[in-house]
Order: sequence, then C-alpha cells, then structure tokens
Amino acid sequence: MHLLRTTAFRWALVYLSLFILSVTLILGFVYWNTTSLMKERMDAEIRAESAELLGLYQNKGPMRFLERLRERVTGAGEGLYLLTDFTGRPIAGNLEHLPQAAGKDGGWVEFVYQTRVPDGFETHAARAQISIVAGGFRLLVGRDINQLRRFGRMMRQVLIVALILSLLLGLGGGIMMSRNMLRRIEGINRTSRAIMQGDFEQRIPLKGSEDEIDALAQNLNAMLDQIAHLMRGLREVSENIAHDLKTPLTRLQARLEDLTRSGNLNAAAKQALEESIGDARNLIEIFNALLSIARTQAGSGNLEEHDISALMNDVAELYEPLAQDKNITLILDIPPGIIATIDRQLISQAIANLLDNALKYASSNDEANPKVTMSLKRKEASLSILICDNGPGIPPEEYEHVQERFVRLDESRTHPGSGLGLSLVAAVAKLHKGAFTLGDNNPGLCAALTLPVKSR
Repeated sequence: MHLLRTTAFRWALVYLSLFILSVTLILGFVYWNTTSLMKERMDAEIRAESAELLGLYQNKGPMRFLERLRERVTGAGEGLYLLTDFTGRPIAGNLEHLPQAAGKDGGWVEFVYQTRVPDGFETHAARAQISIVAGGFRLLVGRDINQLRRFGRMMRQVLIVALILSLLLGLGGGIMMSRNMLRRIEGINRTSRAIMQGDFEQRIPLKGSEDEIDALAQNLNAMLDQIAHLMRGLREVSENIAHDLKTPLTRLQARLEDLTRSGNLNAAAKQALEESIGDARNLIEIFNALLSIARTQAGSGNLEEHDISALMNDVAELYEPLAQDKNITLILDIPPGIIATIDRQLISQAIANLLDNALKYASSNDEANPKVTMSLKRKEASLSILICDNGPGIPPEEYEHVQERFVRLDESRTHPGSGLGLSLVAAVAKLHKGAFTLGDNNPGLCAALTLPVKSR
C-alpha cells in the first residue's frame, strides 16, 4: 500500500494544513499588532514633541524655541529635526534639507536620508511630521525607522522559519503516524489475505496498547473464531452426511447389480434395475465430489513435485477412447518435462473434470468437426493448463456463477452431471494458491487452471 494514498496520511496532511494556517494567522497577528503598536507609539512621540516645540514657540518666543530645538539636536539619538525658512533654507537641525516628498502644507512623510558612520555614510529610512510655523517657517520632527523595519524583517523571517519548521515537523510526524497506522492495518490485511487463501487459523496480531485498533482486532478475532467454529461444524455435518449416505448407497448399488445378474428378470425389470444402478452411481459420485471439495477447501492436500506434463498425458490417454467414440478430435500441446509442486490426485481430478466437460459439450456442437485442445503453457513464475472446446460455450456474465456448487445452466440440463465439477476445480486452484478462469474460445469455452511455480 502506497503511503501517500493512505487515509492516515491524508488526514495528517489535513491536520498539518490546519496547523500551518493556525501558525501563520497567530504569527501574522503578532507581527501586525507589534509593528502597528510600535509605529503608533513612535507617531505619538513625534506628535507630542512637535506640539511641545510649537507651543514653546508661541508662548516663549523664537529664541527659546531655537534653544530647545538645538538641545534636542544635541541629544537627538534617533530623533530627526529641521527648521527651515519660507524658502526651504535650513536654519537649525540635524538634516541638510527637507525631503522631496514634503508637501507645502506639511503632514506626515516617510523618506530616506544619509547618516554618517565610522566607515562613511549609510542610507536610513525615517518618518516625520512637518508643521507650519508662523512666518512661513517649517518644522520637521521625525524618527529613524531603520530599527522598526529591521524588526519587521526579523518577524517576517521568524514567520517563514516557523512555517518551514512546522511543515517539516508536521510532515515527519504525519509520515511516522501514517507508517505506524499503516503497519497495524497491514497486519489486518495480511491476516485477511491468509484467511482468504485458506489458512483459517490465522488471527490479527494485537499490540497490547488497548487502543481502538486493538479493540477492533479483538472483535475481528472473536468473529473469526465464531466463523471458524461454524465452518468446522458445517464441514463435519457435510462430511458425516456424505459418509453416512455413501455407504448405504454403495450397498444398494451392489444389491441391484446382483439382481441384474440373476436370470429371473424380464427385460423391463432389468432395464429398471440398470437405471436405478445408474442413479445410485450418480449419487455416489455427487457425494464423492462434495467430500473432495470439502477436504480441498479445508486445505487438505499432499503437495509434492510431480511431472505435470506426464500427468496431463495420462488423463488425455484415459479420455482418448471417449473422444473417439464421439468423433471428437483431441489435440495435445503439452511440452515434456514440466515439474510443479502439486497434489497429484486433486490436479488429476481437476483436469479430468475439465476434459470431461469439454468432450461433453464439444459433442453437442453443430459443426462437423468438434475438437478439444489440451495445452500447457509455462511462464516465469506460473504455468497454465488450458482445455478448450468449440462447443456452444458459456455467456461471459455466467463465468463466476457456474463455479458455484450445483449450478447448471439451462442449456446443460440435457447433459448428465451434478454441477460440482467446476466447483472442485476452483477449490483445487485455491488450495494451490492459483487461479481458475473461463474465457471465450470463439466459438466454445476455454478453461484455464493457473498454478504458481518456482522461478527458473
């Protein structure tokens, strides 16, 4: 399972997005509020100082005003001051001229200016208020705002670094959480796959954390225990019924055969007995098939290495007389010497079931040359047993349905059978961890039993 497609990782991304949005909003609010507060305090100081100087000019006269202005310039620090006449010529202050952005009517202005440093000059930013003094004089009172802008840049850098760290830590945490969650979910999936492949004793591992996943695993394990108990009971009942009915049916068949060998029967009675023997034989075959399917689905198999090429040739040789009687051409395409780990008896039965079906339905073909093809295809990690006929075939929508027990389509009701042959083949494929599929032979049906093999 790809980590990026997991629900846990997607939820981690959603949480991370919300977290980053929250961090951005909080730090942005702090940045905006702090810089706004510092700017408001600076503007308040500038307004207060301008009002003080203007009041001093009005109340104490120009001389006291200039004296206080020179005092402010001497201990200015970050303060900026400039008094000009009506022509704009500087009279007092620590600036050489009014900024170009200054209007005739005064007001607030932001500008850059040159300030002396040990290595020469630096360009600084400033914010100031320009007031009109009596006689057309103009008074500039301002502050250097380089520190304020440096603080703003620092806050922006903090915001960016915080976002990057949040993203990295959030992604790392999300990946760790997703992997941990995925590891536990994969344990459930692994157990489910093992159970679907026939290992009904598998159970979901518990971590011991007693969290919601452990609680889910405990409930699923309890459910699997109950299902396994019910399946064992159903299998035992099916096997017991098959065994119990098979024995009296066998005895019945033997007694009927003994009666047919006696010479005291007329033709009608003898025919009735032979039909009864046939019915008994069919019933015994049905019970044998049910027992084989039950044992196969329970995982009972003797897996050993066998020459599957020779096995297929043996089955073909067994059915060759039947094909000749029905005037069916049996075509073999079986490479020699292919070895596979199989249950010989079950695979033989599966191949026989498929070949018997193919011969049965190929003979119902209206064409003059009915034929059945048996082939064996070897790939890198699998082999396919293909048995194809040119009979009427099966509609594609019925391919899965006919693999169920006792399923017979309306077209096949006229042919002998129990509807268990394909069910046994499907069970054998599952026991060998393979696959059983049906396809269109155009015309006819092609049945493929695919088995895994060790790579060469």
